[in-house]
Amino acid sequence: MSSSRHIILGNGSELRRVLSLIEADPNRECVGCIPWKGSDPALELADSGLGVHLWLGLIDHLEELVATHRSTVVLGIAAASDRWQALSLLASLSIKPETVISVGAMIDPGSSIGEGTVIHSGVIIERDVSIGRGGLFLPGSRMGVGSRCGDAVVLDSGSQIEDMARVGDEVHLGSRSSILADRIVGPAALILPGSIVTTDIEAGVIVSGMPAEVRPGSVTNDPQES
Repeated sequence: MSSSRHIILGNGSELRRVLSLIEADPNRECVGCIPWKGSDPALELADSGLGVHLWLGLIDHLEELVATHRSTVVLGIAAASDRWQALSLLASLSIKPETVISVGAMIDPGSSIGEGTVIHSGVIIERDVSIGRGGLFLPGSRMGVGSRCGDAVVLDSGSQIEDMARVGDEVHLGSRSSILADRIVGPAALILPGSIVTTDIEAGVIVSGMPAEVRPGSVTNDPQES
């Protein structure tokens, strides 16, 4: 059986994490990397972290490179806002992003996971969970029973969305942050590390603290304008 072939679109530490995830799977092969948004020094050939993998070119040639290498695209992008933009770009090129899930993740078979989602080792996805497209789940993150999240949502290490909570598109949960059960978080909100969300959160705001409160004058990108 031949391996599925992938190009990683990304940069920095998340690109390396995704590369390691692909290399650990005997049924997958990384044919190379493309930097997200311009030239990335992390993709230079001198960088031993990428081993034999090459910088294939810039994002302007993504469609051509996917066709040439007969590959799919995996997102190696850490920020929710950038993942949202990357999903929009791929949609404009009629490219469906590839889902990659670590064998070390614990995922209930009744969960729904959208295309382009990357789930790392140690992640827990409980029953009746629904995940949109292009999400990123770092080690130790968790989604509780019946919880829902939209597209391009990022859960940093140790963050949690508790049972039946609802999270909109492009929301980013910082490390060790939590959204408590039944709470609703609007699109493009940013939950800073260590925060605990105990009430519903409006779209496009930055919150922090225990309990989490909106930072005065704080507004992130509107996902409808990204």
